[in-house]
Amino acid sequence: MAPRPNVAEKRIEQILDAAMVVFAQASFQEASMDEIAREAGLSKGAIYLYFNSKDALIGSILDRLFSVELDALKELQTAPGSVSDRLMALDRQVADDMIRMTPVFPILYEFYAEAARKESVRQVLKGYYDAYHERLVELLRQGVESAEFRAVNVHDVASAILAIYEGLALLWTVDPEKTTWGETNQTAIRLLVNGLRTESN
Repeated sequence: MAPRPNVAEKRIEQILDAAMVVFAQASFQEASMDEIAREAGLSKGAIYLYFNSKDALIGSILDRLFSVELDALKELQTAPGSVSDRLMALDRQVADDMIRMTPVFPILYEFYAEAARKESVRQVLKGYYDAYHERLVELLRQGVESAEFRAVNVHDVASAILAIYEGLALLWTVDPEKTTWGETNQTAIRLLVNGLRTESN
């Protein structure tokens, strides 16, 4: 008999919480389902009832970490205001999210390492970046079509925005004293937005 929906949802969250604790202390390769089960206070069989492999568990954690950012960007696509203002609002949201996610940064970088080893993890990570990139492209295209922005290659600009955030995240991890979320990122995005604007804007 399958667990009741509300029980299943609570169990899944319980397992994901435990897995994030374990993965923050050990690499994906080193961590075992036994350790995750112990952290969750469940049997290993209970873990496999919801996740048939460690890869499936990793994919669910990735989805949990990034779905909030994707949803926020989707809302900004149809929000009122100029595209410039919406990009700056996105920047503030990203900074807040990065600060909030500080405790799980070791897990985020484990994803990159695992993606280099496993095609399944790479595809999950690629799926997130593709979706984020696509939504950025749509937002930037609105700016070009309304003549707020110059006629630029919006795909390249979207990639540049992603590179700014990923690069700052790495720098912040290595040397947080020289990178401040809420300031460094704002400077970079404001310079980019100013460079995109037409003379009349």
